[in-house]
Amino acid sequence: KNAKFVYISTAFVHGCETGTKTEPLPETLFSLHPYDPLELYKSMLGTQSYASAAMNALGFPNTYTFSKCICEHLLHGENDQNTLIIRPSIVGPSVQEPFEGWAGEKPSTIVAAACLYLKFPYNMWCFGKETVPFVPVDVLCRAIISRAFICLDPDASGIEGAFSDPSADYDNEE
Repeated sequence: KNAKFVYISTAFVHGCETGTKTEPLPETLFSLHPYDPLELYKSMLGTQSYASAAMNALGFPNTYTFSKCICEHLLHGENDQNTLIIRPSIVGPSVQEPFEGWAGEKPSTIVAAACLYLKFPYNMWCFGKETVPFVPVDVLCRAIISRAFICLDPDASGIEGAFSDPSADYDNEE
């Protein structure tokens, strides 16, 4: 009854902008100025020339991240307080549910490659000293379900990141 429409976007919707640990990217819409989101969407359905020019000018690396950004703008433009946009980073194998290392029936190429590289998918959030922008699928699912039923602050953007924390304790002993 009080549930929101939850749109799963991606953490990589900021075009050419990048964040750091000390200065992360904001949880706000990425500016498409001077381009109009609705016109970009129409172009995507048609000739794609306007959308292609915008994608290149704004520094998007691929159509996936660009289309997610456009969708965020279209959803946010509705000014619906019951819409929540969640931006997970790379979604990978579970740490607990339904079992450790679960990655679905047909894992994506990136998950499969990482699993082959590591041989143990539960170690995926650590490549030596470097961390990966990765969130386990079961952790993300719990976060989505819990956020779907919480009232948003009317002044909040309605956009939330869902990044992994390499120092987090994923042993959910509830």
